[in-house]
Amino acid sequence: FSTDSTFRCGSVEAARASASADAPTWQYQFEHFVPGKEAQGAAHSFEVPYVFGNLSRTGFSAADYGPADAALSDLMVSYWANFAKRGDPNGP
Repeated sequence: FSTDSTFRCGSVEAARASASADAPTWQYQFEHFVPGKEAQGAAHSFEVPYVFGNLSRTGFSAADYGPADAALSDLMVSYWANFAKRGDPNGP
C-alpha cells in the first residue's frame, strides 16, 4: 500500500493527465520477482539492474540472476534506449 500510494498513484494520474492532453505517454509496471528476493515482491527500484543491464551477483543489487533475467534485461535496455534516442520506447 505504501509503495503504491507513494509512487504508483501519482505517476498514474500524471500519465492520465498527459495522455488526455494528447501528449505521447508511456508507463511501465515492473512485476518481476528478483531471484532470491521473491518474499519482497516486485519492490521499488528492483527494476534498476535490469534497466541498466547490470545483473551482478555481488554488490547492492546482487541476486542469482539467470538466463530469463538476462533476456528481460536486454528487452528493457532496448525499450529505455529507444525512449532516450527517439522519445518513444517502441522500436523501429
